[in-house]
Amino acid sequence: MKNYLKNITLFSRERISINHKILIIGRGRWSQIIINELNSNFPNIEKIFVFSSKFKQKKSESKKIIFINSLALLKKQNIKYIIIANKNSDHFKYVKLFLKNKNNILCEKPLVVTKNKLLKLESKIKKNKCFLMISMQFFYAFYFNFINKNLVKNKKIKKIIIDWFDKKNEKRKGIIKNHDLKINFLEDIFYHVYSALYLLANIKEYSFKQKPLKEENRIKVNFLTNNKIETILNSSRSYTRRIRVIKIYFKNKDCLFLNFSKDSNIKAKLNNKTIRIPPLLMSKTIKYQLYFFLKQRKNDKKLELNNFLNLKNFFRNLYLLKEKL
Repeated sequence: MKNYLKNITLFSRERISINHKILIIGRGRWSQIIINELNSNFPNIEKIFVFSSKFKQKKSESKKIIFINSLALLKKQNIKYIIIANKNSDHFKYVKLFLKNKNNILCEKPLVVTKNKLLKLESKIKKNKCFLMISMQFFYAFYFNFINKNLVKNKKIKKIIIDWFDKKNEKRKGIIKNHDLKINFLEDIFYHVYSALYLLANIKEYSFKQKPLKEENRIKVNFLTNNKIETILNSSRSYTRRIRVIKIYFKNKDCLFLNFSKDSNIKAKLNNKTIRIPPLLMSKTIKYQLYFFLKQRKNDKKLELNNFLNLKNFFRNLYLLKEKL
């Protein structure tokens, strides 16, 4: 059985065994999405604590969900799994706090830190024997594994074009998606671009020699991947519609078109011929990311791809991009 099919089987069979207490930091859109995913997929979770200092008195319809405005209330709860989903500027502060407490952490991207702070985080993780995972859910987009095995693997790639557009004031899952304008959009989406191309084409190296160019209402950046593949990323946080498209041009003149703008309706074509992707693989990725975070144990030898200790190469590439912004 292929790894991605094995992972889906593990999720289906073992998700009911997840029975932790979980703390979510933040009360915004991502916090609500995570709560919904936890409720929908992990029926035996004991309790979900949701922290925001701005909560006054808020009751939940569910006995499992408890809203709090003070972390002091958690001292006797013995919570080991923390999900940080508050504003971007506070991510690092809470990562430091909970690593000090030896908690296991899933932190929403971006994690804005200097190179020196990255080294200190790594040292603290190893010293405290806990783990930190960064939310890069496209590492769990198993349709990329399928496409890699059946359409990309062992082929020589000549060129890649990525279109990554967000719609202004777009509603996602019934909630308006607000962008943090303090974070450059290219930096923000690079977490997704990296994880998608990693699975799709085993791309790990990025070389940015040109500054991004503004073209009408989009930003275009040209760079090399794996030191030889011409790659173009077109992006906008205020486009007319949401688009997630990757086009791969091979040296044998084949062309792969992949549209994953909708999780439940992935479209793939090779030389304009539709490729059928098994429906089982076209599923929300967040539930898998949550599952593999919550099943991780301190002594596990296998680390997930989005484990902080596996992301040295990612952060190195991210800093190369940021030098051009």
